[in-house]
Amino acid sequence: MATRRGWAGLSDDYKARLKGAGISYQDWRSGKSLKAARGHGGAYPSPAERREIIGRLDADQQTEADRQGIRRWSASRARPAWTKPGGKGHFPVSDELALRLWAAGVKNPKQWEDAPTFTPGRSGEPWSMRVLHKDGTYAELEIPWSQHDEALAMAIDASGEYPDLGQLTVAGTP
Repeated sequence: MATRRGWAGLSDDYKARLKGAGISYQDWRSGKSLKAARGHGGAYPSPAERREIIGRLDADQQTEADRQGIRRWSASRARPAWTKPGGKGHFPVSDELALRLWAAGVKNPKQWEDAPTFTPGRSGEPWSMRVLHKDGTYAELEIPWSQHDEALAMAIDASGEYPDLGQLTVAGTP
């Protein structure tokens, strides 16, 4: 079995490729996957990587690799079309909020049974968003304080576009 060469034994070009892919010395040392730096990275983050990215976003510890992964995902066909700018029935949201909605399983507003319910957190704390779909399933996610206005605006817009959704509900008090 081949032994792993030390960081000092890597060529400058290879180190630059690692750094360009958002892999720091600490990432390399901890054994993080080097697929992206070797040109084998997926078009977008896997489910486990999405959870890790969202965790780092919540902790305000995102890396350049996280931002690149979100951009790749956003440009891919995996991002739901209804979250991108476009024609009628589209509710464009930021890449980060779109990733959160997708990771939680939120479907197109046309498939919502009712407008989402938001439960606000205290000032600076996350809000909770719950969407009931027409097929009886539901999605629940936490919306960071910094994105609650964007999420509310998207839900209000969706409720206005699809009048059968009823009124938007904000449960509890902030």
